[in-house]
Amino acid sequence: MPKNIAFRLAFATTAVTALALTATATPATADPDPGPTTASDVRAAYQLAACDSQGTTSTDTELANQLNSSLQAKMRGYMSAYRVSCARMVIKAVHDRGLDPRAAVIAITTTIVETSIQNISEEVDHDSLGLFQQRASWGSAAQRLNPVWATNAFLDKMISKYPNNAWKTAPVGEVCQTVQVSAFPERYQPQAADAQIIVNTILPYVRGNPAEPEDATGEAADFDADGRVDLVGTLADGTLRAYLGTGTPGAPGVTGRPVEFGTGWTGITRISVADVDNDGKSDVLGRHTDGTLYAFLNSGTPGVPNIANRKTIGTGWNAITRVNVADIDNDGKTDVIGRSSDGTLYAYLNSGTPGAPNISTRVTIGTGWNSVTDVVTADLDNDGKVDVIGRSTDGTFYAYLNSGTPGTPNISNRKTIGSSWNGVSLISVVDIDNDGKTDVTARGGDGNLYAYLNKGTTGAPNISTKVLIGSSWNGINRLTIADIDHDGKKDVVGRMTDGDLYAYLNKGTTGAPNINTKILIGTGWSAITRLAVIN
Repeated sequence: MPKNIAFRLAFATTAVTALALTATATPATADPDPGPTTASDVRAAYQLAACDSQGTTSTDTELANQLNSSLQAKMRGYMSAYRVSCARMVIKAVHDRGLDPRAAVIAITTTIVETSIQNISEEVDHDSLGLFQQRASWGSAAQRLNPVWATNAFLDKMISKYPNNAWKTAPVGEVCQTVQVSAFPERYQPQAADAQIIVNTILPYVRGNPAEPEDATGEAADFDADGRVDLVGTLADGTLRAYLGTGTPGAPGVTGRPVEFGTGWTGITRISVADVDNDGKSDVLGRHTDGTLYAFLNSGTPGVPNIANRKTIGTGWNAITRVNVADIDNDGKTDVIGRSSDGTLYAYLNSGTPGAPNISTRVTIGTGWNSVTDVVTADLDNDGKVDVIGRSTDGTFYAYLNSGTPGTPNISNRKTIGSSWNGVSLISVVDIDNDGKTDVTARGGDGNLYAYLNKGTTGAPNISTKVLIGSSWNGINRLTIADIDHDGKKDVVGRMTDGDLYAYLNKGTTGAPNINTKILIGTGWSAITRLAVIN
């Protein structure tokens, strides 16, 4: 079990290598020691490992400056780009797993107390390592120094100690102590309020691995690690291109410099975006017409995405008519969900390691799916597990709730969540009203865009509250959802049949989305045959 090494700080040099920060005896100006000054404090400087292998971003620096004036406890005035990058990786791991943001608050509270949000790479308290100061019994040194792995290990123990999501209501400090078994249990709760501020500030810049609705083609990820929304599209000539964002909060801009991702994509009939090799970077999955499933792994650096590293991760996918990506078995890795032409729904579980995805473990998670015309994935019932949502050809809308355990998905619990959906298109799942629950957006047969707000409880989704959020959407033939103006609210990006690309900005409040603010963000998009938002 980890020992609490509260208030220890490492004074990082300004040069951060890809593997570690070099500690110095004198604190750096940009990263001073925020610890208390009691005699019991440990004042040594420690070697630090990078949290994000690509280093820090300009957005990390901006958010650090913002947080330094808004935090009230231990970390006030002492956030740095490095610490924000560490918090970002923890929050992203929680978000990618589909857990409620409170889990991120609990995890960040723990890292504040244990290491002042630093990835300590030397054993200074017995054999403890990493952001959470996990002992050797937790895993290898490489695992504990991997923020994604360490966070998921923390979450696994938290969930096991608090069954039925009791961690959602238990005091933050109590949950931290239950997981960490610290000699100083009283130190966690005073940092919880600041952890909430950190999560609220960073979460809008963190995006997970969403579903790929077949007609909505919505994606969310971060390709060039600058915190801005980008677009990626497949041109008719088989070129894959990314349009890197240049916008600022409240002022989206995606018409900036295009980056050629690759050529010869003419045979790719499905694309999806996800961190499939669990290295913290967004990759591209593509299925070729010959049935081969590829992962184009992102080996780029901030501002320069590179997906030239192609890996074959499956063959014989000709019969798969639907492809989605999600962590369906709740182990912290991105899996692939495919429906066969015989109506069988499979989960291809990812047992790989960072840089080496492996989805050879196939599990049947449903049969008789021939009549399902749409397949999307999301945590619809807010229990921290990814569910599957499907629309039947008779117009019935179903949620197949996931009652499985890590490594063993189970979506046999089917709930009817809507009827008469025959004329509905452009279906997407997203928290459109910013209340922490997954809603459904769709275009009705009348051409209007609606949000079906989720007013359900854990285990019992309810999307019967229908709100008009747009009219005359008949001309939209591509649609995706993302926070394109970085104000913490989900917006809608739509491509018109004439090739114009618009962002419909969400100016609503919690429970009341409003996307009437329409901004032209691109022209000449008629040649784009696939559209995804990368943020």
